[in-house]
Amino acid sequence: MELRKDYILDRWVIISEGRKKRPREFMEKQQTPGGTACSFCPGSEHLTPPEKGRIGNPWQVRWFDNLFPFAELKGTPQIQTHNEYYTFGNPFGEHEIVVETPDHNKQLWDLSVDELVTVFKAWINRVSELYSKPATRWVAVFKNHGREGGASLL
Repeated sequence: MELRKDYILDRWVIISEGRKKRPREFMEKQQTPGGTACSFCPGSEHLTPPEKGRIGNPWQVRWFDNLFPFAELKGTPQIQTHNEYYTFGNPFGEHEIVVETPDHNKQLWDLSVDELVTVFKAWINRVSELYSKPATRWVAVFKNHGREGGASLL
């Protein structure tokens, strides 16, 4: 993985060879060994990376590292310049997934106020913990929607 400066568009881009190993096509729903159709559903927790945390028992919200991260805690967060036009660094950081509900068919807008509060508490937990690390400069929270939103753990 490498973070590179794009001088033409004046922005940073992440080059991540490992992400090309993600499934490229959306596979038909298949039954998993746990009997569910989704690696994010209850009973399929063994199909995800080790859990970093959860709210509730049984879980209402859980989080873990992405199987195909765009950033990792390897190398250094320092930016380097070897010449005038080659500025680069490591995409140093963490890439986590927050599963907002154990109900595969619910979307954020389907949740009750209490369920939304639980999701927001999880997001606040993750953002606060990540910002507490010395090398963290920014944290981005983004929401995938549906199967087409993310193909990493199908």
